[in-house]
Amino acid sequence: MYVTEISTGAAKAISITPVDAKDYTHLTAKRYFFKWKEFKDNKSYKVLKLTLKGSTDILGIIALEYFDQEQRIEIKLLASSRENMGKAKVYEGIAGNLIAYVCRQATKLHGADAAVTLFPKTKLIPHYIEKYKMIPAGIQLMLFGSILYETLKQYGYE
Repeated sequence: MYVTEISTGAAKAISITPVDAKDYTHLTAKRYFFKWKEFKDNKSYKVLKLTLKGSTDILGIIALEYFDQEQRIEIKLLASSRENMGKAKVYEGIAGNLIAYVCRQATKLHGADAAVTLFPKTKLIPHYIEKYKMIPAGIQLMLFGSILYETLKQYGYE
């Protein structure tokens, strides 16, 4: 599991771990686009962070909700830190690694029937379809079947 440093092309090892209570003081909307504190005490969601190995700086964050009866995990929110968005970003692969990690968790729970879903903002729909091969499914986008497994392989989570 790694991200690529754009300026050097170097692969940097990453960790994806649960957000600690103390992390919420650093998860500001200014840097991560959303009010992440809303998830702090809500037991319905699991919130994970992506950091470089050996670092505490959070490069990406994702909130998940599990729907076991439907054999899927829903991505409620996903954000790369502000400096890791757009053409001037520092690292490539933050969002992709978080999505692939969720795919791996879904397959651990549900095997070949696993699915990952997302309700994207309207302007991001083409981006998720093109970059992550998500499939339109009504008002959601989803990964399942061979496309979910391709995502695992692409990011080294197989």
